[in-house]
Amino acid sequence: EEPLDSVRVITNRSSGKMGVALAEEALARGAQVTLLAGPMDVPPPEGVSVERIGSAVELADAAEGLFAECDVLVMAAKPPMAVPSTLNTAL
Repeated sequence: EEPLDSVRVITNRSSGKMGVALAEEALARGAQVTLLAGPMDVPPPEGVSVERIGSAVELADAAEGLFAECDVLVMAAKPPMAVPSTLNTAL
């Protein structure tokens, strides 16, 4: 979700199935997997470290924090093409 103001958000209907499938395959091939996940309709696979995120900014911050320890990065996420430059919290 990307907040527009204190009430409205931009969201999508992604289920998380592709990200979970990629994580499962990486696990099956012996990888240590960290899943950066927003809301999902499917549970994360057992054996995966899960970090919940809520916005594109949180995704970028979480990914940057993991880059130094990554050998490979695989992303199924579709971050928004634009986000508000400021957030109006007044109603």
